[in-house]
Order: sequence, then structure tokens, then C-alpha cells
Amino acid sequence: MKTNRVTELKQVITVTFVVFATVAAEAQITPPDRSAVRHLPTTYAPGVPVEVELEVNLLSGYVWAVEDGIPAGWAVTDISDAGSFDTFNRKVKWLFFDGPQSGGPTNRTLSYVVIPPAGESGTRYFDGRWSVDGSLDPILGDNGIDSFTDADGDGVEDSIDLCPNTPAGVIVNDTGCSIGQLCPCEAPWRNHGEYIKAVVGIAEDFRKAGLITTSEQKSVVLEAASSGCGKRSRQ
Repeated sequence: MKTNRVTELKQVITVTFVVFATVAAEAQITPPDRSAVRHLPTTYAPGVPVEVELEVNLLSGYVWAVEDGIPAGWAVTDISDAGSFDTFNRKVKWLFFDGPQSGGPTNRTLSYVVIPPAGESGTRYFDGRWSVDGSLDPILGDNGIDSFTDADGDGVEDSIDLCPNTPAGVIVNDTGCSIGQLCPCEAPWRNHGEYIKAVVGIAEDFRKAGLITTSEQKSVVLEAASSGCGKRSRQ
């Protein structure tokens, strides 16, 4: 009897996915005993693989399935748990898993990798649904991902770059700032010693972070010491 019940539910899930694809979605509230949450990185870059994770948790149910729609033109690879890619509908699919009432686990993490095409930019969206015993719910969590933008080419994304317009080839920290930008010669230093002290501190931070070597650190400090930064011109 249980086998027949599971077979019937699989048929219901299949029909539900097909019907949902052809009609407008209505507002849905996911029951508290189950959830499917998508996890995406903050940004993407053309040609660079992006891993997508779907974290599924459910306390009851006989059988469940998942389908997740991806942005147009993106390639798909490395689908976990024997999932497949529907090239016509452009959806990653997993059919079917046993629910807790059929002896299956209460949680599972599914994953796949997508690759944005060359020249891709802007925000792109994912749209997925999953069904437990024929009851359809949206995949929650992250649904949009922005393109990686780096106007000054320093390797730090613009949204977290605190020092825009960094000169080409200059070493920067994780906020996109170089030693020169953090200790600008033209700043209103009280004297030359204050400027050197600032450079020494920032150069030490860069060395500890592995951004420059000890030799490079010494060169930075010597260059600062021989500069006129912070010195008041004599009248």
C-alpha cells in the first residue's frame, strides 16, 4: 500500500510542476515544518563558475522533488545527487527523494554549478519550486546575483572598494586601498614625523596580511622618510 501511495504522489508532483509552469503563481506561504533555501555568492563574473546550494529541511512527507530555474544563457554542470538539467525549460531538477515518512533524511543539501556567458553583466535571477507530496512551495533565500564590477581594476569589487581610482598595478588591501591612498602625501600632516609614523603602521599591516614582503616594507618606509610629505615649507 505504501509503495502505491508513493507512486501516486510522484505522479501528483510531476503534474503539479507542469501545471505551475503554465499558470501564474499565486502568493504562497511555506508550511513551518519544511523549507528549501537557496544560497548564492554575492557576485558573479563572466566565465567564472558559480556554485548554487539548496538547503532542504522537512519534518514530514513521503516523497519530494525540486526544480530550480537558472538565468538565460548560463551553462550548468556538476549537479549533485543524480540531478539533471532540463535544457528545454532551463531548469535543474531532482526527481525524486524519499521523505521522512518513507525513511528518508529530514535534511539534505543539493548543489550545482552555473557558468555565466562572456559579456554578461547586471543582476540575474533564479526561480525555483519544490514539492512535498504534491504540495508546491517556492524556494526561499537568495534569488538574485549581481555582476562583479571593478572600475579601477584593483581586484576589489566596487561595492566594497573604499578607495576608487587606484592607480594600475598598485597593491591594495581587502578594502581596495593602497598604502599611498591610506597615507596621502597631501594630507594635512602636522609634521614629517607624523607622516612617517602613519606609513610605518600601514606598511606593517600590509606585511602582516601577506600583501608585501619585509624587504618591500622597508623600501616603502625609506621612500616615505626621504620624501617631503608633512614638511612645512620655509618662508
